[in-house]
Amino acid sequence: MKKRFFMVGILALTGLLVFTACPEPDQGSNMSDLKKEIQNAWDAKYNVKIATNASEVAEGYKWVTKPNMDTFNAVIKSAEAVRDNSSSSQSSVDTATETLKEAIVSFENVKQAGSAPSITLSGTITIKNNGRPVPYVQISAHDLSWNWSEKTRLPLRENGVTEWSITTTPLSTEMEILFRVQAFSDDKYVNSLFSIDVRNLTQMVSNGSISGIVIDLANLKTITLSGTINGSYAGKPLPSAQIQVYRVNDIPFLIPFLGEVNIQKVGNNTPWSVVIEAFDSDTEIRFSVYGFNTSIPWENDGDQALFYQSNLATASVKNENKSGIKITFMDVSITLSGTITIKNNGQTIPYVEIIAHDATWNWQEGTRLSSPVANTAWSMITQPLSWEKEISFRVKGYADNTYNPSSMLFSFDVKNLKRWLYNRSIDGININLAELKIITLSGTININYDDSPVPSIVLQAVEENILSILGETIPIVPAVNNTPWSMNIAAFDVDTDIRFSIYGFKGPNGWDDDSLFRLLWQDLDMTVKDQNIDNINITSNISPPITLSGTVNVTYDNEPASFIYIEAFAIKEANNSYYYLGASSIGGYNQWSITTQGQEVNTKLLFNITGNKSAGQSITFYNYDPNIMLDGNGDIPNIVLNLGNWNSGTESWE
Repeated sequence: MKKRFFMVGILALTGLLVFTACPEPDQGSNMSDLKKEIQNAWDAKYNVKIATNASEVAEGYKWVTKPNMDTFNAVIKSAEAVRDNSSSSQSSVDTATETLKEAIVSFENVKQAGSAPSITLSGTITIKNNGRPVPYVQISAHDLSWNWSEKTRLPLRENGVTEWSITTTPLSTEMEILFRVQAFSDDKYVNSLFSIDVRNLTQMVSNGSISGIVIDLANLKTITLSGTINGSYAGKPLPSAQIQVYRVNDIPFLIPFLGEVNIQKVGNNTPWSVVIEAFDSDTEIRFSVYGFNTSIPWENDGDQALFYQSNLATASVKNENKSGIKITFMDVSITLSGTITIKNNGQTIPYVEIIAHDATWNWQEGTRLSSPVANTAWSMITQPLSWEKEISFRVKGYADNTYNPSSMLFSFDVKNLKRWLYNRSIDGININLAELKIITLSGTININYDDSPVPSIVLQAVEENILSILGETIPIVPAVNNTPWSMNIAAFDVDTDIRFSIYGFKGPNGWDDDSLFRLLWQDLDMTVKDQNIDNINITSNISPPITLSGTVNVTYDNEPASFIYIEAFAIKEANNSYYYLGASSIGGYNQWSITTQGQEVNTKLLFNITGNKSAGQSITFYNYDPNIMLDGNGDIPNIVLNLGNWNSGTESWE
């Protein structure tokens, strides 16, 4: 499974925040050429999209496949590890530099041009910082939740208006977008001066070009906030952190922040400073912190923040610099630990991975062990959760220490083992698989997506009554007609009903590629016990993506809700099973849209709606049945989710 971040839309930020060089201590080896090539590598990735073919990428952009990007990122990450190691020898530095140079050339050679229809957002920008010209800027257009964003970089005219434009593919539904301006002192876009969201400028965008978008910052006035930050993670200094500044009443992630700064090696009273826009009147602000396990925040694609903490300090500011602001974050790590005893038919498993995860896999942590014997100790470190959550444990066995899918022996959830996790360490989590007996399920698969073969498929066997994962296949590649498959699962003591979940992906790497669809396949009535079963033939035809859209009408104590989160599910009423279709975040307006991946026909829609009135107030939940069936005939517009008014005094709907 891919590891996801813990807040909606945050992963989209990783594409926005540029690589920002920070001062580093002198090292014994000459790192200058390596640092230069690392910057060149990040420049090579700028605005390059990940896709499977040219029709997914707008004209004017370049694209590569995900395996190409993953390979390039791995070389960059290795080079950065050499750069960050104070003990790196000159020969290892030189080798990393040459390897990265070659990788950049290879990456440039695999870039391809997009061919999809495009629209253009364009206009002008005028900007001066306290009356002084700004040399270079990056303009980012983004939706409210950062699930969509595009950007452009350009030098600015010293005393005049500069034209800008951003190209993108047409949007499937009208969307309100905002604009962020990040200023730089150099044409490599390394040394960031400030990053601000343009106040009072939004634009509704759909499937047509828009011109004349004026970004007027000619009278921009900024102030500098500074101070110290203090804290640790697992008792050690943080490799890096990002400080974000909000107004006291703003909602993080949904209302643009005032400014941000990246800092390295955060420990005892580390100094920091950040530039924000000045105010016309006294304004209360607050500070939030992300902690990272990399030397620069958001440095590597897919790296996750260790933690996020908000409201760590407050200050009152207006139009003058303010210093001496102290930010202290807690040592937020907690530990899960226990023992594992595991043998398959009395034989030791060469390599084992234990994964703790929540029900939706939006949170997970893992640890790996070599040939565990009886009562082998294990542990994993994580951050406290924002609210109490029930977690399960999955055990994977591997034939070798690569832990690659191709070497996976089995993968299943540990039955009857769950824990409630919140903000304290948990020990004594003992996994007893001493009597494990593996059986094999196998057969053929014939799955088409919009009448075409699927690049790769992963099958999971599911225990029907409790939906726990019994086992899964390695990625089935290529997934053509009647492709053979097999998986290992734990045997049962009694006959047990099972069914299969089918996951389709856009590329050959299974979970590491973007998803095409997820389907809970129920057209097979079978039981398993303690014997191998072959000739299990799975056949289905999945429809292409559709868009569900409409309005949501809801108030909270007779006032408009500031934020609504809508999740869509498909329900098979015959056996009351369901699977997740997608979600939409909206704030300040009631239009919503969810583009969902392929589905089987004849399933019913159900919506789970989350709302809150303002920051810090209790969240409410509501299930809504619009009495609509998915019939495979395309988009379903004009779905009205009419909830009414939630009365917090009576905790009920009116």
